[in-house]
Amino acid sequence: MIELRSQFQGAVDVAATPEAAYALVCDVRESGRHVSGLESVEPHGEDAWRWLTRKVGAGKVSLYVDYTIRYTRDDAARTLRWESLPGLGNSELHGSWTLTPTPRGVRLALHNDLTLRMGIPRLLKKPAEVLFARENTRILEGYLQNVKTTLEGGDGRRR
Repeated sequence: MIELRSQFQGAVDVAATPEAAYALVCDVRESGRHVSGLESVEPHGEDAWRWLTRKVGAGKVSLYVDYTIRYTRDDAARTLRWESLPGLGNSELHGSWTLTPTPRGVRLALHNDLTLRMGIPRLLKKPAEVLFARENTRILEGYLQNVKTTLEGGDGRRR
C-alpha cells in the first residue's frame, strides 16, 4: 500500500455577499454539485458526509477518492473546516473554506490536504503521484471557478 499526498490552496474573489457565499459552501450537497468528477456525496451521520469520486486513470494507474469527513462551522468567522473520520474510505482529508469580505463582495479561500492510499506496485508510485497531483489541482481549481459562476448569477453546477 502506498500513500499519495496532494495539498491545494486557492482563492477567488466573487461579486456576491459574504452571507450568500457562506450559505453555499456550508450546504455540502449543493456545494458538492460544483465539483467535477464527483460520483456522489451522501450524509453519514451528524455533520458528516461521504464523498466518492469517479475513477480517472492513465495506463495501469487508476485513481478514485473515497472519504468521509465531519464538518465544523464557525459562523462568526465565516469558516468551514473538515476532518476525515478514521477508518472510512481510501483517503484522509482535512481543509477549510475561509471567507473574507472585500469591497466588491467576498474572497473565498480553499485549503485542502488530501492523502490517498492505493494498492499499486511501488514502481508505479511516481506516475501515480503526478496524475494524482494534476487531477486534484484541476478539480479544485474548477470547483472554485464553478462556485464563483453560481454566486455571480450563472450555473456552475456539474451534471
